[in-house]
Formats: sequence, C-alpha cells, structure tokens
Amino acid sequence: MASLKGGKPVPLMVKVSPDMTDHELRAAADTAMECGMAGIVATNTTISREGSLANYPESGGLSGRPLKERALNVLRVLHRHCGSTIPLIGVGGIGTAEDAYERIRAGASLVQIYTAMIYNGPYTAKSINLGLLDLMARDGFKSVSEVVGADSRKP
Repeated sequence: MASLKGGKPVPLMVKVSPDMTDHELRAAADTAMECGMAGIVATNTTISREGSLANYPESGGLSGRPLKERALNVLRVLHRHCGSTIPLIGVGGIGTAEDAYERIRAGASLVQIYTAMIYNGPYTAKSINLGLLDLMARDGFKSVSEVVGADSRKP
C-alpha cells in the first residue's frame, strides 16, 4: 500500500485485462501479491474481437455484457490461483443480482458496476443488493463472506 506523506495508507489495486492468457493472469496475480497490492480488479475492457465478440466491429475497448463470460472466466482463474489471499473485484457485464451473485460465488469479494448504471439508472445498485439478499436466503447463506468462492468449494 502506498501512503500519502504523513498520512494513512492508500490501498492500491491492479486491474487485469480479459485479453491476458491464464498464465499471464497467474503471473500478474503473483506480482500483485508480492508487491502488497490491496486487491485485483478482474477485468478491464477487451480489445479482442474473437468468437462471439466478432459481432462488435467497432474499435477500442469493449465493456459491459459482451465481456461477461470472459470476465467471469478470468475471475475463476484468479480465484483458483489466489484463493482468499487477496481480494478479487469482479467487473464486466454485471447488470443483475444474478450476475453479481455468480461473480461472488466464483470468488469476488466485491463487484463493480458501471455500464448497467448507465443503461438502467441509479437504482441499479439497490436492485442488485436486494436481489443478492434474496439469492443468499434461497441458498442458505447469511453473509456475503460465506458466498465468496462457494462454487470452488462444491464437492
């Protein structure tokens, strides 16, 4: 963690690209942990137009729903590699409580939304939070911390 001169430590996180290979993701995670980063943000925008992303011909970084599956896979790779050693922040294609829940079950301790708020408005966060409570109750979880990485603990 960095700190301001004479001040409190400022948490720093590293954001990884969905375009990285699994090997590159694990190496970046190792470096982030060795350097004392406060967390890893998975993921940034993609410049790839492979597979289903070929339907998006515009140039530049692509975000939101088209990124959902790759961003989820990146999160799974990082969680398998890091476990609970470092907080993972799930980003990319999260627009519903179900999307957020899937990320948390895959290992995210936090989720970040942006595109969904642009399209659905400022109450998106509240809607997602209320939906998360329902999903957790359905599955017998009492806190989000119980949900983090639950899919990797399945028998």
